[in-house]
This record gives sequence, C-alpha cells and structure tokens, in this order.
Amino acid sequence: MNRIVTIFGLILQSTFSLLAQEPLTEYRVMNTKATYEPAGKEYFVKGDTIKVVKISYFLLEEIIFSDHVSQEEQLVEHLEGTYEVSELFRLAKTKQAIKDNQYAKEKGLTPPASTRLEGDKALNDTLVLVVAKMKHFLDNPSIPIFECGRIEATRKGQIITVQNMGENSLYIDIIWVVDDQCFSALSYANDFVSDYPLSGGNSLDFSISKYAEDAILFVIGSPVPIPYNIINFGKFDSDGHTHGESLPISICKVSMQ
Repeated sequence: MNRIVTIFGLILQSTFSLLAQEPLTEYRVMNTKATYEPAGKEYFVKGDTIKVVKISYFLLEEIIFSDHVSQEEQLVEHLEGTYEVSELFRLAKTKQAIKDNQYAKEKGLTPPASTRLEGDKALNDTLVLVVAKMKHFLDNPSIPIFECGRIEATRKGQIITVQNMGENSLYIDIIWVVDDQCFSALSYANDFVSDYPLSGGNSLDFSISKYAEDAILFVIGSPVPIPYNIINFGKFDSDGHTHGESLPISICKVSMQ
C-alpha cells in the first residue's frame, strides 16, 4: 500500500513539475455570437480546436498566466477551416502583420523590422552557410531544396500564395537577386527580417512590392528568421564553409498560375 502511495505521489510531483515549466495559456472569444464552432464557447485552452468560416469576424484574446499575466487580442477575419486555437491566434497575427507591413509600404513608412548587426560573427557564420545553399539553388533553380520541409508557391499578380507542406513552422521570405545583391520582396529595410512563421500544413498569401513584379522570385523558408537584405553574394566567401552542421532551409521558385 505504501509503495502504491509513493508511486502515486511521484506521478503527481512529476505532473506538477511539468505544469510549472509551461505557463497556462488560455484563449477567449470576445464575441460569442460570431460564427464559429463550438458555437457560443467562450474559453479555450491550448490544444482545443475551433472551426471558423470566411464570414467569421471576432477578437480572440490570448491570456498567458505566468509570473505576470499577459494579454493580447487578435482579430480573426477572412479565415476558413478547423484550427488548434493557438495556431489560429498565430495565423491571424501573421495575416495582420502582413497587412500592417503592406500599409507601411504604401504610406512610405518603415516596415516592421528586427535589428540584427551585420558584423555579428554568429550571424555571419549562419549567413555563410545559407549563402552556400542559396548559390547552389540559384545555379540549379529547377531542383528545389527541401531540407526543413516542402514548400510550394504560386503567384497571381502581386499575390504569392505559399503553402507549407511539412510539419514544422517556417519563417517565410520571398527574394530575388540582382548583381549579387539579395532583396526581400516584403521589405527593403536593411534591418528587416521576416517575422511570418507559417505553420505546417497551412498556406498564406503574401503581397509583394510592385518593384518586384518583373523579377524572378524565390520563396525561402527556415526555422529561424534570416536578414536576407544584407546578403551580398560577393561579400560572403562560402568556400570551405559548407561542411558540418548547418541551418536547414527550403527554397523553391515561384510559379505563375
């Protein structure tokens, strides 16, 4: 009997230990009269599923209970399908970031950016490995690289639809190369890195700059954001740096519909 109690106590201790490592995250639908299923359900926790249709329009609040309670609201609109609730929140946030970025470009404002120093050695080491793979792909554009998950991209005008066929989230950017200089079709800011994680099995529409309309475009995905706008192929010597552990990436050429 004592042995059973001891085992049960260890199980409880392990469970509480795991719970203590990960803060509780709760999601709240701010308008329960909106069109979604389960209809009228207000509170969700990570792992719950929610079904939305294109006419759905409601605020979804993320509440994280840790040392300090943090709350963030995100508008859900123009989405359709069944999602794990945390993935729905992230997807809605990503779509809003794209919209904000496009608005900033249209108004001539500085798009959202994350600053990373070009002189940082760890960053340069990463870029050397990325550049080596990008060079190989640019020499052989008919052979995609799918090291971290298959991606597909189709283009219709200024809209490029990217689908992540793998299981893991990838940070997506759309690039082209002129005179050895790499450019992002999403932002020209020198400190810009893509902050658009596309989860596995989902697709997302990206609006490219009008200056990229006539360029040959490539979609690239990676497990972490990469500042492609600072890449000049002539400044990165990839010889002798292609061995050993490297960052997995996926690259494919954009096809026209």
